[in-house]
Amino acid sequence: MQEIASVYARALFQAAREGERVDVVREELGQFADALAGSDDLRLFFFSPYFSTAEKRDPRCACLGEVKSCFGADACAASCY
Repeated sequence: MQEIASVYARALFQAAREGERVDVVREELGQFADALAGSDDLRLFFFSPYFSTAEKRDPRCACLGEVKSCFGADACAASCY
């Protein structure tokens, strides 16, 4: 799992650096981490196998509103969920 996380982290950092948005993405990741820490429902949604990948990507999912509010309109970080 840690290997996979490292690959995604490097890709996100590279995309942020190329888009000159490292500071924005760092801030948004912090906000996302805070949202996860503060919401049992959000942790359940992301980490439980109960929800399929398709459900997690469905824009009609109520949990995604909470996620999108963390990221605002920045597409770089929001595209990673």
